[in-house]
Amino acid sequence: MISKIAAILKSSHTLLILASFCHNMLFSPSLITCYLKKNRITIKGTFLRGVKIKASRGAIIHIGEKTIMRNCSLTAEGANSRIFIEGGGTNIKNSTFVADQESGVISIAHGFTSEGCHLKAHEGKVITVGHDCMFSSDIYASTTDFHSILSMEDDSRINPAKDIIIGNHVWFGRNVSVMKGVTICDDVIVGMNSTVSKPLTQPHSVYAGTPACRIKTRVSWIRKMI
Repeated sequence: MISKIAAILKSSHTLLILASFCHNMLFSPSLITCYLKKNRITIKGTFLRGVKIKASRGAIIHIGEKTIMRNCSLTAEGANSRIFIEGGGTNIKNSTFVADQESGVISIAHGFTSEGCHLKAHEGKVITVGHDCMFSSDIYASTTDFHSILSMEDDSRINPAKDIIIGNHVWFGRNVSVMKGVTICDDVIVGMNSTVSKPLTQPHSVYAGTPACRIKTRVSWIRKMI
């Protein structure tokens, strides 16, 4: 019965939007406050359960169709901050997304899945995740150190915030940390308990360790066990 209902919803765009709206109002009531405040939030054709959303006036949050989110929070603070989740086969659990200080941006392309990630675009910086990425649990990425490191010569700050760019078809094992300023190329696997503190530039490779180093080349991955 459930599979038949799901098939009907997928085949009918209007029914999918209506069903998802009713579901979201029931299981994620914080959305009602957002709608009443007329915040720039777009959520259609998604199924949210236990999702909390907080947005400043002028901030933008978009969750695309065919997205499932459970036990997540999204916070966009600042008039130009944005959180954009494209959708399309996206399934996210136990995760937090924070974009703040006027122009912080988190952008996640289609086909994203995660068992638990914490992405924080602070100080007006950007976190970009490409399409068909798979994150395990306890994944952490932040564009800032949250505190200042000062030069003793002139008291200037020497640890500015930096963007994080993650390519397409990237798989993070459990408990991976991604430091600010990192770029990760397409089709990469990062092993569990790794810390990525410098760019990963070789596609079709496995990286692991602290800091993460290339340990295998000429590989790719698929979600299905064969």
